[in-house]
Amino acid sequence: MTPKGQYALMVVTGPDQPHMFMLTQFPARIGRSENDQVRLSDPAVTPAHCEIISIDGVLWLTALNPDPPVRVDGTPVKQGTPARLTANRSKIMVGGTVLALRDISALLGKMETDLYEEGQQAAPADTVKASGPPSYDQSLSDLVPPTMMFKSETQALMMADVCDSTGQAYSVSKAQGSDQANKQMGKAFQAFYNLFDRHAQAHHVLHVLKPGDAVFATFKSPEDCLAVCCKILSDLEQLRPKLQEKGLMPLNVRVAAHYAPVLHSSDQSQFFGLPIHLTNRLQSLASEQVVGTLTGDFPKINRIFLTAEIYKTLPAAWVPLTWRVGSFTVAGFAEEVFPVYGLKWQELIQRKLVG
Repeated sequence: MTPKGQYALMVVTGPDQPHMFMLTQFPARIGRSENDQVRLSDPAVTPAHCEIISIDGVLWLTALNPDPPVRVDGTPVKQGTPARLTANRSKIMVGGTVLALRDISALLGKMETDLYEEGQQAAPADTVKASGPPSYDQSLSDLVPPTMMFKSETQALMMADVCDSTGQAYSVSKAQGSDQANKQMGKAFQAFYNLFDRHAQAHHVLHVLKPGDAVFATFKSPEDCLAVCCKILSDLEQLRPKLQEKGLMPLNVRVAAHYAPVLHSSDQSQFFGLPIHLTNRLQSLASEQVVGTLTGDFPKINRIFLTAEIYKTLPAAWVPLTWRVGSFTVAGFAEEVFPVYGLKWQELIQRKLVG
């Protein structure tokens, strides 16, 4: 992103002119003129050094001042002479600072969102704009929609899923019919969701996705994440006899925890990235290696697996209650090998080490 204390991107736009993106020395503020143009609040104090203009889908950069020098893709840009940019690939060097165009795109989207929200708040409550939603420059803003901005933050990630739910449902359907199998599976999933919700809110959960028989969630801290993992499995152990008494499916859940930067949407409705894929695959690979069996045909999966990143955050009292499961390679991560650890959550619960 834009280096702190050096340069910031400003946007100037009006009803009769194309979008103009101005690279200016930081810090600088944005203000509005009477004709609804966005402008620098004090151009005399914070003069623009460059401007990037989008015309008919083509981006052009013009250096407004000779010092510090500006280069686009290694080629010097003369003051006042426009240089054509290659969308999402060009690199702009101002003095010794390199700015990738994709970083400028992301910053642009954030600014346009802020400016639009500012305008909405300033407008009278009973005023409805007939023109509909604001239009954005298709060459950049459509690539970074202002209504869906994303942010990367280091968070603790939990993935938990009900194991072999499809196989169990098939067994029930053969004996009792598909309708009964669906009802049992639905009740099992709802019990699983309820167990998660019961503990997640008390442990600062940030984002939650519930695709089918799984739960993906992120937490502020590894401690919160692992506490929820342990408490869910502890509750399941107590719940299993009751489920069996009622003839319902047993809930066997495998859990994996990771600690890494996660990409999430500003409205907290979506999160994804390589950590999600990595956690998912390591959970599956580790489960296959250590799986045992219960009485009957159902796999005993109620375990918690840890990546090395979250393992390193464990309190000293927790470390002896782990074991090394093994090391795994994951598709999409070249030749990198990932160590995985198991957590003896039953002993943590018994010793009351889980907050």
